[in-house]
Amino acid sequence: SSHARPIDLRVVAASDTNLAQRVADGAFREDLFYRLRVIEISLPALRERGDDVQALAEHFLQRIGEQHRLGPYTFDEDALKAIRTHPWPGNVRELHNAIERAVILSDASCIAAEQLGILPGRSKSGQHTFELNLDEYFRQFVLTHQGQMTETDLAERLGLSRKALWERRQRMNIPRAGV
Repeated sequence: SSHARPIDLRVVAASDTNLAQRVADGAFREDLFYRLRVIEISLPALRERGDDVQALAEHFLQRIGEQHRLGPYTFDEDALKAIRTHPWPGNVRELHNAIERAVILSDASCIAAEQLGILPGRSKSGQHTFELNLDEYFRQFVLTHQGQMTETDLAERLGLSRKALWERRQRMNIPRAGV
């Protein structure tokens, strides 16, 4: 427009770097830093939040179960231990996705540690965490349940369309039962 128009606007900015240090190093504009820094909220990473991770995991489990019209779900003791000790490098998004994957692939109301699909690595205590490959879990789930479930039920349980289930079977060379 060729005319100025008044607006009311708020800017929310986030960074995972220390912007004050970047200003001191000359890598970030000082005027922009002070313009953005009206209210600063510091959120610690999930691995630094102590028992919050378990409460958050239980909240996600309830919400995801309701969202998928499944459940109610609980975690077994090994799953709770895995949740508390995993360093969660992907932060809250990794936790949410691990729980959603477990709910979709679970055939029981109690989520086991193996179903979380936490990638291998070291936990906060330095212990190795277990490995679960999602493709292998998919293969195991399909081969175990295809005798009791229809293709539609399998696809729905895995959160896929029937076409996506068929394509994945083809790609992974998983035959249909009785074929």
